[in-house]
Amino acid sequence: DIVVLTKADDDDLFAKNRRTLSRYSSAPVVRAVHRPVSIRHPLSGERHHSSWLGGKRVAAICGIGDPASFRRSLASLGAEVVKFFAHPDHASYKERDLAEAFAPVRSGEAEMLVTTGKDWVRIEPFRAMFAASIGTGGIGVLEVEISIIENADLFYEAVDRVASPKVDAK
Repeated sequence: DIVVLTKADDDDLFAKNRRTLSRYSSAPVVRAVHRPVSIRHPLSGERHHSSWLGGKRVAAICGIGDPASFRRSLASLGAEVVKFFAHPDHASYKERDLAEAFAPVRSGEAEMLVTTGKDWVRIEPFRAMFAASIGTGGIGVLEVEISIIENADLFYEAVDRVASPKVDAK
């Protein structure tokens, strides 16, 4: 067994969480962080390094467990978040939700609407509703990767144990 702590950028908080975990489990702790890597324009297929958001005025929409972390990611990249639409985790978007989210793009207040990969899956079925009025660059998906920064070897060994085929000793 292992424990994986994600979004573990803060050294002090990570140390505190590790101490707390040690009271309940002796399993090794793997430390991972989320890193924005690119912005993808799903209507055009264009992709830019995440730093491309620097200085851009954006609106953002998400329905994830920790919407504040999405907002912090955008701010850390230098984006100016002019409107932020946070919905409950796994929200099913309605036309009115997206009309409201795209309004800052249509009015020119924001250069684009940025969302998460998880949210794009739920927004994409509405593309006919907004694609013509915002252009191919009017929506961007912030792509994020998880990087293991501590005990990666333990993580990959655990994955290998689970993923390796079991051989029956008959």
